[in-house]
Formats: sequence, C-alpha cells, structure tokens
Amino acid sequence: MGEFNASNEELQSQLSGYTSSDVLTPEGYGNDINYTFTELKLGPSIYYSTGNNFSATLNIPIRLVEINNRDLLYNTTDNIESLAPSPSFVMMYKPLRDVGVKASASYFEKFGSLYDSFVGYIMQNYRTICSKGGEIPRHFSQKYNITITYNNIFNVVSATLNGGYIRTKANIIYNTLYDGAAMTTVGVPFDNTSEQWSVNASLGKRIKSWRTTVNISAGVLESLGDVMYEKVWTNSSNLRFSAGLNFVSTPTDWSEIGYSGVWSNHNNLFGATKTASINTLQQQAKLTIALNRLWNQQNRHAGDVICFVAGQHFYNSALVANTQNILFVDAGVGWEGELFDVFFRVQNILNNNQYSNSNSTNNLTYAYTYNMRPITFIGELMIKF
Repeated sequence: MGEFNASNEELQSQLSGYTSSDVLTPEGYGNDINYTFTELKLGPSIYYSTGNNFSATLNIPIRLVEINNRDLLYNTTDNIESLAPSPSFVMMYKPLRDVGVKASASYFEKFGSLYDSFVGYIMQNYRTICSKGGEIPRHFSQKYNITITYNNIFNVVSATLNGGYIRTKANIIYNTLYDGAAMTTVGVPFDNTSEQWSVNASLGKRIKSWRTTVNISAGVLESLGDVMYEKVWTNSSNLRFSAGLNFVSTPTDWSEIGYSGVWSNHNNLFGATKTASINTLQQQAKLTIALNRLWNQQNRHAGDVICFVAGQHFYNSALVANTQNILFVDAGVGWEGELFDVFFRVQNILNNNQYSNSNSTNNLTYAYTYNMRPITFIGELMIKF
C-alpha cells in the first residue's frame, strides 16, 4: 500500500490599525510565507477473517514527511523531516445473531499547515487578532473506540452503546489575551496534553400497532486539557451530559406527526474556578396532513395536497430571564405532484424579532443576538427531473 501527497502554499498579509506591546518590529504585522509539504506513505495492510463472525484489519503505514516553511520577512526557514508511523487496528466480532462488536485503535502524528504557523498578526474575525508563533505545530494522537450494537429485525428493536477515548500531545499552546470584548491569540512553544472520553447510548423501537418509530439517546462527554490565558498556564475541563428523544408517527393514512428534542447540561472548570452550569433544550415538532387523502382516500394518483404546521422551541439557562425561551412557528400548504411541487409557506408566524444564544468555553461565557426577519410569506416551485 502506497500513497504520495504534495502541496505548496503561500501567505501574504498586512495588518494595519492595530498595535501590540508584544510586536517589536513592523514585520510583526505582516506575513510573507512559502510552505511546502510532501508525504510518502508506505506500509502493509493485514486482514484476517473467520467468516461472518470475526474479522480484523491491521494497517502499519510509515509516513515519510518533509516540511519546508520559509518566512521571507524574517528570512528564516523551519524544516521538518520525520518518520511518522501511523498504525491502526479494527476488529469486528458477532458473538450472537443480533449482537455486533466493533473495536478500533489508532495512532497518528499530525503536522500543522501554513495557517497554523504564521508569525505576523492576522485579523481572524471581528474580535480576534491571531499570531500562531512561527513554529510548526505537531500533534501526537491516540484514539480508542468500541461500539456494541443490537438489531432485532423481528421485534424491530435496535440499540447502540459506544465508548471512546482520545489522548493528544502537542508542542504548541495558544495564549489568549483580552482587551474588553477583543481577543489576541498567540501560539507559544509549550508541551501540553489533552484528553477526551465519551460514552453514548441509544435505543430505537418500531411500534407497528401505533405506526410509530421512537428513538431515545443519552451521552456524556468530558474534555480535559491545558490552557493559557493572560500568559498564565492552568488546566481546564468541560463536562457535558445530553439526552434526546425523537419519534415519527403516522396514526392515519393522511397524517404524520414528528418530534425531536435534545437536552444538554454543560459544566466548565478553569483551574480552581467553576463556571455556572448551563442547561439547554432544543425541540421541534411538525404535523403534516394530506388533505386530499383526508377527503377521499382513494384519489391519490393526482398527487397530494399537503398542509403542515411546525414549531421550534429553544431554551438556554445562561441567558437573561426574558430571553431564555423562544418559540418559532411556521405553516404552509402546497401540492406534491409527479413532475413538480408548489408550496406557499408562512415563516415566523409569532413575529419574533430577536433570537439569543450563549456558549461557554473554559473561563469564557459569551452571548450573541440575531435580528430576525419579521413574519414572511414565501412561494416555492420545484420541478422534478
């Protein structure tokens, strides 16, 4: 098994109207970089199987990587020549007719690109100025995953249990400096480690007598790592619990009801400081009726006259009280034919004029607000080929 990849990129930029005490020369606000990457991957792939019940695949590629990163403003060159093994293993086992097990493990070394290694400051977005520090980042990652599935086609029941773990070592950490709402991010050479583990489960069932399919899910995800703020290093963790429910039901030949909802709980720890727990809920429901089937169930060859009403509800405990909940309602009517569809929709029937949301990362919690279009009437024509 062999593979060859090569690329060459250039970056030229100039930032004006911004000054920093960390920048001592005018070149610090500009970039003129040429980045060349070549990779040759060679190695065997070994496959073993005992039939339908067990199989295993072992890949043992060796990656020959060469990177040349030239900074023409500072007249410096950063070269990397590396022999990077990237082994991976996948095993599939079926101990019972309805039960399957899949396990995998891998190791991979990732090298930063041109956009991970520039020195001169760049405006990343309207509130973030960024310099990656010049040194090419390297990430060494181990990944482990196991999934157990259950599928019973006779009882129409399915279940999944999944667990995963990722550990990554890196040579660069990003220091974040705050100036009001503005942020400056600078790459700093610093060996650091991050970890992530997760467990997720789901269960699905088709209830034939109700003509309904129901799925429930739950999961937990924790991320641990090193962070740097205002030139001070510390560790951080992010813990998230989630649960979901969705179902689709066709109680009659002319109607369909659907619902989906996801609840989550976020907890952040920055050093010894714990931020307030954030609860969120997103749910949506839709009722669809085929009017022609309701009026005459035998007359279906001419297409369906469809009407629907749908609602979306959002809740976020991190927002101020009067913006924590918001409900959107849409409705429409149309005709679905063999050659084309025609629909008329009304969006934002409740005429909400703003939508707010909030996120939390480590020691930073921020909220943002969108201005919404008022109640809107839309006509659609879709031609089928």
